Amino acid sequence: MSKPKVLYPYTKLNKEIPKNNLPEFEEFAKLVEIVYYELTTLEAFKRDLQTNLSDISAIWGNGALVSIGSFDELIDYFPSSLQILSYPWVGSNYWHPEKLKERGIILTNVGDGSANEVADIALLLTLGTFRFTSFFESKFREVGHSLKARAYINSSIKDPKTGELLPSTTEFDSTKGVFINGKNVASPYGKVAGIIGLGAIGKKIAIRLNAIGLKIKYNKRSPLTPKEKDQ
Repeated sequence: MSKPKVLYPYTKLNKEIPKNNLPEFEEFAKLVEIVYYELTTLEAFKRDLQTNLSDISAIWGNGALVSIGSFDELIDYFPSSLQILSYPWVGSNYWHPEKLKERGIILTNVGDGSANEVADIALLLTLGTFRFTSFFESKFREVGHSLKARAYINSSIKDPKTGELLPSTTEFDSTKGVFINGKNVASPYGKVAGIIGLGAIGKKIAIRLNAIGLKIKYNKRSPLTPKEKDQ
């Protein structure tokens, strides 16, 4: 009996081919036949789905597949043998679930596989938004001195050609606040963070933001358990 075929798409710019020395992958490869397929154009992919890929049972969703786009259109070209479209991350909203359901194709994702990593970035972006860390880092790299980078504080002067912020030409009183282009450089402490959906990722984000003093307001379909509240 032949093994079910799993399509693993990749591109020259995004070769996400896993190494066969991973134990989990080796076990997986014993159960299925992995078909590596280089994505070139949307039209070529449509054609191949109807011809030499017409017997695949599953598609390993990855960045290469996302890059090809035209998701709803692709569903019409999926072979009748296709049963599962699986992603190793959470986001899969670019696919039309009802249309996949009509074709009998199951769409799966991973709820918390990268929750900590995503929450780390959310914390970084939150701090950067309040403290303008990206701006000051950019200016520090540009001028090579932290004091020179501070020359942009309380400036609202822009280059008429590029629109970029220019150093301030006047002194500033930091006791009256620190501003970049009219926006307050403030601490997140005591502010409120709203989180829509307190799932695996949302909970990790809430824990991190609460740790730096943000008050958490959230939306969730079911109440938090006592254990979740303790976190």
